[in-house]
Amino acid sequence: MALATAAGEPILVAGTVTLWVVVALRLPTAVRSAPRRRLLVAVAGLAASVTVYLDPVTALLSSTALAGSCGILMNLWGVLSAAFILDFVLAALSRRRPLPVYGSAVAVCAGLVLLDIADGGAQAGCVSSLQVPWYSPFWWLLCVAHVAAVVPAALVTARSSRRAGSRSLQVGLALLCAAFVSSATFWGVVVIARLTTGAACIGGLFALNIAATTWLMAAGAAVPLVVRVGRLVRSAWWLWRLRGLWQILVDAVPGVRMPEAALLGLGSV
Repeated sequence: MALATAAGEPILVAGTVTLWVVVALRLPTAVRSAPRRRLLVAVAGLAASVTVYLDPVTALLSSTALAGSCGILMNLWGVLSAAFILDFVLAALSRRRPLPVYGSAVAVCAGLVLLDIADGGAQAGCVSSLQVPWYSPFWWLLCVAHVAAVVPAALVTARSSRRAGSRSLQVGLALLCAAFVSSATFWGVVVIARLTTGAACIGGLFALNIAATTWLMAAGAAVPLVVRVGRLVRSAWWLWRLRGLWQILVDAVPGVRMPEAALLGLGSV
């Protein structure tokens, strides 16, 4: 399992960086569309919840004034990111209920803080270093909060993928569904197995499981970008092939000129 951990860490870091790049590239178009904006918020929330668990980030946080409460802050942000996902799902179903969703998230966060305080701060921390009893109500509540958000997201994206009208949309939704399934597996199976068995070897699966989630999420969110780039490449390719014919037309009718914008940087003839 040490090998799995060593292999998973660089894959996880690369996946997280890629996910943030996709979020940044999708931002200009997402701000003009409420559904895209909610999806991007959900993706960014997941990216942030993964980022704070990366070793370089945890080391940086531990060197600041947040050192004493770093663990609980990570856990609370995870709950909030789960609320972003659930809000996106309900909005996709035209049943958006922001007050119950975010109110429940706040209630869960309050419960986590109280449970952590009651145990002297021994419950909260990084999921990769669980050192708590199997019956820890703190971690069971945290797992339930995540599963309750990502399982509906997986079901909705799976159903929407089957009904999508375009191939690219089907692929994008299928990849997002796989990402949500991976996240549900992590919180509903892997973490629970680590709690109930106490087997340290299960911790070796954490990085690989989270890495799979980040890469699948990045791929699903990047599909529209890939489609757009593909269209630009095809347009440029056809313009290049038509240069000879266009040159003949310009020679025959000198007053005809192709607009610069249509040439996509290929130059005028």
